[in-house]
Formats: sequence, structure tokens, C-alpha cells
Amino acid sequence: MESPGIIPIVLTGMGMVAAVLLGVWGIVARYDDRVRNRMDALRDRMDAQGRETTEQLGQLRERMAKLEGLLEGLREAITGKRAA
Repeated sequence: MESPGIIPIVLTGMGMVAAVLLGVWGIVARYDDRVRNRMDALRDRMDAQGRETTEQLGQLRERMAKLEGLLEGLREAITGKRAA
């Protein structure tokens, strides 16, 4: 035997569940966008730092090569021999 009041109660419950789910999905979507934006910003910063590090490493290699040349010239000046 069905009660005529059960259908509105079930429909109200389903409506409330739907409203809660839509709210949760909205929160998740906003959170997902915020996380994605932060990840994009972090990736951009890491890329910039990587480029800067590569540039600095190239400059350091150039400076070391110059120092090696000066040391070789100093060694030749002191010993009078050319390095092999």
C-alpha cells in the first residue's frame, strides 16, 4: 500500500541531493581552475629559471676556458715549455 505523501518526499530528497551535487561540482571546478592556474604559473617560473641557469652555465664555461688559457700561458712563462 503506497502512501500518497511518499512521492513528494522522495522527489524533494532527490532535488536536495541534486542541489548538493551541483554545488560540490561547482566548487571542484573552481578549485580545479585555481590549481591549474597555479601549476601553469609554477611551470612558467621553472622554465624561466631553467633558461637562466643554462645561460649562467654557458657564461661560467666561457670564464673557465679563459682561466684555463691564462693558467696555461702562466705555466709556459714559468717553465719555458709548452704544455702537451
